[in-house]
Amino acid sequence: MNYNIDTLIDRLNYQSKNNHIPKSISDNMNIDKDGMLNMEFDVPGFSKNTVTIKSAGNRLFINGEANGRTLNKEYNIQERWDVLNATAEVLNGVLTISIPPSIRNEDKVKTISVK
Repeated sequence: MNYNIDTLIDRLNYQSKNNHIPKSISDNMNIDKDGMLNMEFDVPGFSKNTVTIKSAGNRLFINGEANGRTLNKEYNIQERWDVLNATAEVLNGVLTISIPPSIRNEDKVKTISVK
């Protein structure tokens, strides 16, 4: 199943600009105070050995198989998050994926030496 969260993120940005900050952008996704995108999935019976998460470009693929059950999800992630530095864990039947915000070029500070 392919999920596109761009519309949800745009809605979240609109709401936060207008001081209406929701706790989550969907039932299993939220953005914390540091701008980290957190995704949670109930995966009872799955473990870190039975779940595979891959990224390609701005797409995130979550797959797994355990106890005759399969897990197949695909998300389009906006460039505002750094998918290559995402972390994930399975704990007590819950898969949590955390994706940090990307550092934009205008947020980077570099001193350029004058010769």
